[in-house]
Amino acid sequence: MGSDWVRLPNLILIEIFSYLNRHDRIQASSVNSEWRACLFYPKFWNRLYLKFTRCPQDFQRSDFLYRNVPFRCLREVIVLFDDERQCHSKVLQLLFQLNKSINLIKLELKPQKCIFKAATESVIKKMVHYLHQIAINSTCLQQLDFGYAESLTRTINNSGLLHTLQGNNGDNIKCLNTATVKLNVNSGSSISISPEILVSFKNLSTLHLDYTQFNDSVLEAFCHFNRTPLSILHLIIQSVDASHPGTTNSRWSKFIDSNPNCQLELDVIGSAEAVTLLHSHILQPAMPLSKFSTYFCQQASEPALEILSQWYNTTLHSISIVDAFHKISQQQQQQQQQQQQQQQLPCLLSADDPLGRVDPLIMIAWKCQLLRSVTLIGYQYSDVGLVGIARLCGPKLRQLNIPELCVDYEAAARKRKTWNSLCKSVSEALQRKWRPMKTAELDGAIVDPALHGWDSYVLGRLN
Repeated sequence: MGSDWVRLPNLILIEIFSYLNRHDRIQASSVNSEWRACLFYPKFWNRLYLKFTRCPQDFQRSDFLYRNVPFRCLREVIVLFDDERQCHSKVLQLLFQLNKSINLIKLELKPQKCIFKAATESVIKKMVHYLHQIAINSTCLQQLDFGYAESLTRTINNSGLLHTLQGNNGDNIKCLNTATVKLNVNSGSSISISPEILVSFKNLSTLHLDYTQFNDSVLEAFCHFNRTPLSILHLIIQSVDASHPGTTNSRWSKFIDSNPNCQLELDVIGSAEAVTLLHSHILQPAMPLSKFSTYFCQQASEPALEILSQWYNTTLHSISIVDAFHKISQQQQQQQQQQQQQQQLPCLLSADDPLGRVDPLIMIAWKCQLLRSVTLIGYQYSDVGLVGIARLCGPKLRQLNIPELCVDYEAAARKRKTWNSLCKSVSEALQRKWRPMKTAELDGAIVDPALHGWDSYVLGRLN
């Protein structure tokens, strides 16, 4: 009876495989060559996720799938890749195969570095060329994501790709990512996108854009009632030129009338100047701000944090403030923990501020009823503040992330609290077990920014 199972007709095998999920089909395909052949039956491969990384297991698995998957049937492709020569070569081969596909609906590139140092200019130009061909040949493309890669966007900017996309898929595009993460925040490598092009994408519902390309004219492009309302508007802020016109509150009010369910996500990256201008030049009361993050800006803006609780108490879901530590050795870390000494980090306003000012994070936790996530890395923060945030938000706060090196040990000692009692108080308020992040769990860009580039960390959170 056992031998009969391995010789089932293909039609019956395919029917059996159709009831299995992707993982179980792969497991079943190891029975013999006949079962393995059924694994790549076209209807099972509408979606493909590849990881060309330094991990040999990931690379070999993705390479095997690449060599066997029927590309003509693919409708969704996501590819994550490292800045390695062999990884770029595989991505180039993949794009070459996809440029012949007319059924492709979704293409997401997820690079782990914003600049491809291991790729020649010729390879990057070929990648953009094949992306251009995909925009020409695919008749139903709905989602295109360049993965914030500066190496791609600076070449795309001169390729006319967006105009091709506008002509061939203007009515199809629902999600478009033209935003860029730049190692040099002052480099001019953003994709230029005019309001006229945005108007032509009538069904666009998700847009990722550089703030340098954003103004009232762009907002006006989404105020027409004969188009699909935006659901997500994501802005990357890395530099704010003095000549940038910004946006007005009146235009945001008009935008909300036409896009009532839109969620605005702001990510400020690597720019102390942009942080200082948040409260005076960037934020507007009518913005539907749902997610606010700053990464490696080397400072936090208390005025901007105070505004968050005043203006966005009905929309804000998530707040992240992330900066790097100064490099310290493992021995120094252990000594600090044993002696309950705090590394010299910039301090956010504490609960016992001598001037009597209110902690802005406490105000955000109190007033922002939709708050689900708080991340604070690279800044000293008091134990009282942590307990206060947990008690104000309760179990609805799904994430409360702070490294143990950022918790103010001295404040805990002054109030005669033990480390365990602090964790217990927060856990009781959140109604689940909680502890701060251990140093070993932190990304290398946080602990040793001189050795590890910050772009991989940021891209991992954006992608």
